Amino acid sequence: MDKLLLLTAVTLIPGVAHAEDVMFGGGLTVGTMVVPGEYPAGYPKQVRENEDSQISKVKGDAHLGLEATYYLDESNRVGFGGALGFGKGYFDSNLILKYDRVINFGAADFIFGGGPGMGKSTFKGGDTERLDVRYYAFRAETGPVFRQDFLAEQVLLYGQWNAPWDQVYTDGEGAEVDASRAAYLMIGIEIQGMFGNFSS
Repeated sequence: MDKLLLLTAVTLIPGVAHAEDVMFGGGLTVGTMVVPGEYPAGYPKQVRENEDSQISKVKGDAHLGLEATYYLDESNRVGFGGALGFGKGYFDSNLILKYDRVINFGAADFIFGGGPGMGKSTFKGGDTERLDVRYYAFRAETGPVFRQDFLAEQVLLYGQWNAPWDQVYTDGEGAEVDASRAAYLMIGIEIQGMFGNFSS
C-alpha cells in the first residue's frame, strides 16, 4: 500500500507543477458594431414593404459581455464569449465558442481565430411591432493581446455573420408571420480585460 501511495504521489507531482504554468483567464468585454453604419444591412421584406412599420435600423449600439480563455499551449487557445447587445429598439444576446491561433511578437501576442455560436436579436417598433431573429453565429476575430502575469488586455477586430434559423415578424396589429431572408452581417471592435494566469 505504501508503495502504491508513493507511486501515486510521484506521478501527480509533475502534473501539479505543470498546472501552475497553464495560462487561463476570464473577464469583461465591451464593444460596438462599425459596419454597417446602421444594422442590419437589410431587413426582411415584411418590414421593408410595410409602410406603417416603425422598426428602424440600429446605430449607436453597444454590447457588454463575459469572456473566458484557456491556452492549450503558447500557440493555441480555446474559450467562449457571451454578450448582451443594446441599441434603440434593439436587444441581442449570444454565446460563441472560440478557437484562436496565437503568434508572439515580443511585446504582444497576435491572435487569429473565431468560432460558431447561437443567439437571438429583437428589433422593436412601437408597442406591438417586433422582429425576433434566432440565429447561428459565425465569427472571425483578430488583434493584439498584451499579457502580464495576472492580467491580459485585448483589442479585437471582429466580423460576424448571424445566419437566421427562425425569424418571426409581428406587425402593429399583432399578426405573426415567418419572415423572409435578411442580411445580418457586421464588423466591429471589442476591448477585453481578463484576469487569470497569463505568465508563460
